[in-house]
Formats: sequence, structure tokens, C-alpha cells
Amino acid sequence: MTTITIHNLPENLEQKLRDLARTKNQSINQTVKSLLEAGLSPSYSSLRREQNRELFKEFFGTWTKEEAQAFDKTIQSFNQIDSDDWT
Repeated sequence: MTTITIHNLPENLEQKLRDLARTKNQSINQTVKSLLEAGLSPSYSSLRREQNRELFKEFFGTWTKEEAQAFDKTIQSFNQIDSDDWT
């Protein structure tokens, strides 16, 4: 197992690590390793996408086929181009 030393760590970053370790009831070493593992994991981006989706799920959803058709019918007039407006 390799030991890595990080030099000149900014104070605000150190404090964030300490705070995160405290909230997770972990050592700073365990916290740093879990952050590195999550950040370097191939599935990290899909996990992050899922977390973001969960955060904003109240703002989006799915329509039934009937709702989608009603919406399309309502906005249909916006697809019409009046050539008089362009002369």
C-alpha cells in the first residue's frame, strides 16, 4: 500500500475535509480515500447523474400519451410561419 502526501493544502479545503469526516464519523484518511474512489470510479458520472436527477425530480416528470398530444396540439400554432412577418 502506498502513502501519498499532499503539500500546501488550502485551509478552506482542509476544513471541508474535516467537516465531511466529522459528519460521516470517519477519519480524514477514510474520507479522502472514499472521495478519491468515488471520483475515479467509472460509475461515478452515472451515480452523480442519478443524484442530480433525485435533487430535481419535483421539477420534471413524464406525460401520458394523451397529455403529450394535447400539449402538441396547443403549441401547434407556434410552428406556423406568417410570411408577412418577414417582408
